[in-house]
Amino acid sequence: MENNTSSIFNFNMDEESRSLLSSISLWANINAIAGLVSAALTVSFFVVTLVRLSRLGGSASDLMGLMIIWPLISLMVSLAVNIILLQAASNIRKGIDTSSQEYFETGITKLAVYFRIVGIVTIVVIVFVVLAFLFSVLAMRGTGF
Repeated sequence: MENNTSSIFNFNMDEESRSLLSSISLWANINAIAGLVSAALTVSFFVVTLVRLSRLGGSASDLMGLMIIWPLISLMVSLAVNIILLQAASNIRKGIDTSSQEYFETGITKLAVYFRIVGIVTIVVIVFVVLAFLFSVLAMRGTGF
């Protein structure tokens, strides 16, 4: 029986191509770690802000439930995206180092998932910004500005 699997490594990848893929893996890794650190800092600043707002009492505490939902959703998306990117970088690196098609394909698949999620989140944010802009324009027209 003939093994009919194809591999990118059967294409006689030269050192420049390996170097470029290694560079992509390195920068994806750096980006993922920076994103995770940023998420951790955001959580710590958010907790400090909640503590300070809770000291105000009254009307500020009434809004805390709403103020917690958006950062939690944002944190979950950020963690998911950065963990996926970290896994993609790790698998691409293993695939290049060991000439393993399985690791490389897993890494590329995870990188594709990362770009899909980031693309969807970007579209959602753009829609929210456009809607906010339209509502603010309509509100200014309605109040006589």
